[in-house]
Amino acid sequence: MAGNFGLAKTYWLFGVLVGLLVGWVLNNFWLGILFWIIAIPYLFYWIAVSIGVWNAATKYRGNPLWAILAQISVILGFVALAYDGYDAVSGLLHSN
Repeated sequence: MAGNFGLAKTYWLFGVLVGLLVGWVLNNFWLGILFWIIAIPYLFYWIAVSIGVWNAATKYRGNPLWAILAQISVILGFVALAYDGYDAVSGLLHSN
């Protein structure tokens, strides 16, 4: 979470690659209770990686555009998470 792995590795390896893999597994296999066993820990992993990306971006000494884009992606990720969370809770409340 300290951002010491560098921006490229933190964003692309820990963020994008792992996110695509977990997303593919969760979207392509009906796992029942295993869905939640994977999804809930991944949520905490994703939050930690997002903090790591943000911190790596603040330490990045290359082209500042990459750092800004990484931080924008973190912000958009949290906005999407909030929307998806609201949508899921709203769906549960109105399904009766």
